[in-house]
Amino acid sequence: SIVRRLVLDLNGSVKVETQPGQGTKFFVELPAAS
Repeated sequence: SIVRRLVLDLNGSVKVETQPGQGTKFFVELPAAS
């Protein structure tokens, strides 16, 4: 996906958690700028 590509290009990560009947959570982690 576009988001995954952008996050990986920025040395980050994407995590997805799905709970039946509850929905889906997307987590995006990016390194802090120095």
